[in-house]
Amino acid sequence: MSVENGPIVVLFMGSGKGGAGVSTVTANVAWLTSQRMPPGEDIAVIDAGYGVNATLSKLLGVGFTDGGTCVSSGLYEYILDIKGTTQVQPVPREKLKVIGPGCLNIDAINWGLPELVSVLGRNPDAVVKYLQDRFMRIFTSASSRIVLVDLPSSAFRPLAWSLLLLADIVYVVGRWGMVHVHELNDGLSLVEAVSRGVNRRIITGVVINMTQPVSDSNMQRLISHRYDVLVNLPYSRIVDVLTSERRDLAIRYAGDPQARREPEYRYWADSVRKLSDIILELAKKRWA
Repeated sequence: MSVENGPIVVLFMGSGKGGAGVSTVTANVAWLTSQRMPPGEDIAVIDAGYGVNATLSKLLGVGFTDGGTCVSSGLYEYILDIKGTTQVQPVPREKLKVIGPGCLNIDAINWGLPELVSVLGRNPDAVVKYLQDRFMRIFTSASSRIVLVDLPSSAFRPLAWSLLLLADIVYVVGRWGMVHVHELNDGLSLVEAVSRGVNRRIITGVVINMTQPVSDSNMQRLISHRYDVLVNLPYSRIVDVLTSERRDLAIRYAGDPQARREPEYRYWADSVRKLSDIILELAKKRWA
């Protein structure tokens, strides 16, 4: 049910297990896209992870101090307050409006989401409708024409369905390697099922992360579901250092001559730009 003339909703998701780098990809694409927006315009970013999966918030410096203590309210406080009394306040970061998961602990969220199902009469349609309504309010309050959402692999299934129903673009992120092909297929299968159920085309991209300098043609041949574009993000030592050691966004250095001396970094940066291009092209079509 994406909203015509509403914000373009871009969902980044993995499948089955973590470690594919979904949050890192989301953060870099979000920052680059925001920098390419017209003056005075920004984009919204939502971190639907929590606990150890709140990597996006950590990379963007939202919701956590350096000591690892949560310091802001956010998404899950709002979702789990079924009385509708709370509000989400995006945190500005350069040209980004970032909505973190908030300060509820893991147990509170893991108990609260099933409790939500119970409160809504164990009716799956009612749960998804409630979550959709909450997300639409968040999108409206962010006042941005583009919204990116980082959905963790372990996401509560009704949460994933509600976001897929609202999405215009879905990037399914998988780690490079033959052993990970089934994870990509699981994610694509879910997107396909939602698209078929609502009879609406969702632009779907496959992002193979941390590719190695050998042929990946066999991996691509084993992807058994429809997609519109496939983008490889090669493993880059520079990206690894900037992300893992400095907790920084590697795409910031796309114009740095020293970084671009590494061929893998150049390819990586160009691929991140391609993901951003797809988002901006849809934005131009919607608001020509």
